[in-house]
Amino acid sequence: MFSRISNKTLAKVAVYGAFGSISAVFYMRWSIERQIRGQEFYKEALNLLKQHKGAETVLGNPISESGFDLSDKTNKCNSNEAHFEVSVRGLKTEAPVYGAFGSISAVFYMRWSIERQIRGQEFYKEALNLLKQHKGAETVLGNPISESGFDLSDKTNKCNSNEAHFEVSVRGPKDRGTYFFWARREEPKPWEVYRAELELKSKPDQRLILVQSSES
Repeated sequence: MFSRISNKTLAKVAVYGAFGSISAVFYMRWSIERQIRGQEFYKEALNLLKQHKGAETVLGNPISESGFDLSDKTNKCNSNEAHFEVSVRGLKTEAPVYGAFGSISAVFYMRWSIERQIRGQEFYKEALNLLKQHKGAETVLGNPISESGFDLSDKTNKCNSNEAHFEVSVRGPKDRGTYFFWARREEPKPWEVYRAELELKSKPDQRLILVQSSES
């Protein structure tokens, strides 16, 4: 014979069951978000934001992120593409910049995609290798030398199928600065960096000539 279960007990069971279901969903979402945060595209996008001078100016430093909404269908990724609207904050803001970041997220992703493609080009890799292997650059910047990107909105940064000119932010343990390089090619010959100069933040009125242009 079954004992009678009170409505109060049934209510408790319903609450515990609902809580168990919610906690499982919550854990699953947290697990997915953690995996996405660990992906290369996500870390690179956040690093790009943190190193961007304009973003630092409006948000303040340090810049941190407080996540994204998985239920928002605009936040998605696959093996080849990713698009996310991430809430971020800095010392100058008391709350995450939802609207501002959301409105620029599409442009941000497009810029990140273009920058990644440029970094993969032969002329860019050759120019960076030239800088890293240059003894004079190593002396003034220190080792290792790393680059933190370029400003696509700056019209001096441009390239086509035969010519390229970029001003890249670089840094090392000793100093930081801007790396200027010019490259060209005459098909079927490979790219040639025909001019390269390094300007240090500590000495903005001087430039170290890595490759002297034959045209000057």
